[in-house]
Amino acid sequence: MKSPLLTIHDEVLERLKETGRDIYDEHPQNVEAPYLMIDSILATDWSTKFESGQEVYVEIGAWSQYTGCKEVLELVDEVVRVMTLRKLHIDPAFNAVVKKYESTNIIPDIDGKWKHGVVRFKFLIEEC
Repeated sequence: MKSPLLTIHDEVLERLKETGRDIYDEHPQNVEAPYLMIDSILATDWSTKFESGQEVYVEIGAWSQYTGCKEVLELVDEVVRVMTLRKLHIDPAFNAVVKKYESTNIIPDIDGKWKHGVVRFKFLIEEC
């Protein structure tokens, strides 16, 4: 079995660039909001005797310091738009059978200065 995580990570970053927002692969220091980043990636095996595959969950973080939820909701909308616009282009060793928007959660940060929008997508990936 091969892992599709790197190719999915790279495709998600390419999609996020289409928003025109700042994108980071880890929490930046001393950077102004708003920005986007991949918060987490989780993969679970669903292989059978006859085929190999994984369910992959990607959570994209939308970070804002705007008072209220308006800006973080705009960021979330942009993320959903670019992620659902077209089929995934991933490594030919894999086939993205399902790409599904799952959920959004807006979380006020404990410091009271930040809003964190978490957008979750599910991918069902078959190994070719």
